[in-house]
Amino acid sequence: MNRNLLISTPAKRYARAMLEVAIQHRNFSIVLEELELFGKQLQGVPLLQKLFLNPAVPYEKKISVLEQLGAKLKFQTVTLNFLNTLIQRDRLNLLDQMIVSAEQQFLERQGILVVEVTTAKRLQPDEETKLVARLEAFTGKKVQVENKLDSSMIGGVVTRIGTTLYDGSVQAQLQQLKARIQEA
Repeated sequence: MNRNLLISTPAKRYARAMLEVAIQHRNFSIVLEELELFGKQLQGVPLLQKLFLNPAVPYEKKISVLEQLGAKLKFQTVTLNFLNTLIQRDRLNLLDQMIVSAEQQFLERQGILVVEVTTAKRLQPDEETKLVARLEAFTGKKVQVENKLDSSMIGGVVTRIGTTLYDGSVQAQLQQLKARIQEA
């Protein structure tokens, strides 16, 4: 699942609605796993993708296939109802965004902020602990770090908190230094 998705407003709304219903039924993690499995099936089987994402295919045919697939994979009723709604409203193309958004919203409800940290090499446990402490002090929330690697980086850290990017990479520092030298 690509966690670097730009999440649209409709995807956030659908994710919030799904989260509410799944929490009421006390099966959020199961529903999320099933949605991820359905998404993988959709991506892995081109015929399913053509069937579900093609507006020319009748709704009844899509639902028939969804019910068969749901029975085979033993999906929860909540999962099937959610997928049915997405198909009916032609929003299945937003499924990946909805899954990522639902995970983020669930963690936010728990008071946890997911912070994406990009480095040239994997953070050592003690480095991650220090970074988490700094980020928690900065944000005032409990932080979960998602460490991404970018081998093109010289060094430093690029941190994304929500939609805000803090570029502490060596490349950014060199560009700032170059700009100051050109000004002088």
